[in-house]
Amino acid sequence: LGYGALTNYFMAGLLRTTVTVFLAWLGWLYLRDRAGEAWRSLREVADSTEPAEQPTARQEPESKPIATKDKKPVLSRSDEDLWFGLGISLVRWAVVIGVAIITLEYWGLTLVDLRGLMDVTLVSASADRPAIAVQQAIVAMIVVAASYLLARTIRRAIQLKVGQSLATEDRGGWIAIGTLAQYVILLFGLYFGLYAMRIP
Repeated sequence: LGYGALTNYFMAGLLRTTVTVFLAWLGWLYLRDRAGEAWRSLREVADSTEPAEQPTARQEPESKPIATKDKKPVLSRSDEDLWFGLGISLVRWAVVIGVAIITLEYWGLTLVDLRGLMDVTLVSASADRPAIAVQQAIVAMIVVAASYLLARTIRRAIQLKVGQSLATEDRGGWIAIGTLAQYVILLFGLYFGLYAMRIP
C-alpha cells in the first residue's frame, strides 16, 4: 500500500508538472507572437503618421527660422526596441517563476520544506573548500541568470543605439564589441556564481 501511494503521488505530480510546463510554454509562445505583432503594428502606424519632410531645391537656407527647434521624441527607435526586448525577457522570467511556484504546490512543498531543503549539503567539505549547500547553488544560478539577462541587454543596446546611429560606418565592429561585452559580463557572472558557491 505504501509503495502504491508513493507511485501514485509521483506519477500524479509528474503528470501535472508536465502538463503545466507544456501549457506555459504554449502560452508564452502565443503571448510573444501577439506582442510582436502588436509592436510591429504600432511601429507601422507610427511610420505612416510621421510627416515626410522633403526639402526642395528652391527652398532658401534663410527661410527656416533660427529660433525654431525641432521636437525630438523622448525615446528613439533604438530605445523603444531595447525596452520592448527587456520587457519580453522580464515576462519570460515571470512565467518561469510562476510555473516553478505552481510545480512546488503540485508536489506539496511548503516554505518550511523549502527552508529545510536549502540546508541540504550537495558537496561535502574538503581540506581546501567548505561544503556547498542547495542555497548557495540557487544563489549562483540566480547570479548567472541575471548576468545573462544583463549581457543580452547591453549587447542589444550597443547594436541598436550605437550601431544604427553610425549608419555610414561599418557595423561589423560594433557587433563584435557588443558580442565581446556580452561574453565579458557572462564571465564575470560565472565568476561571482562560483564565488557564491565558495569555489576557488
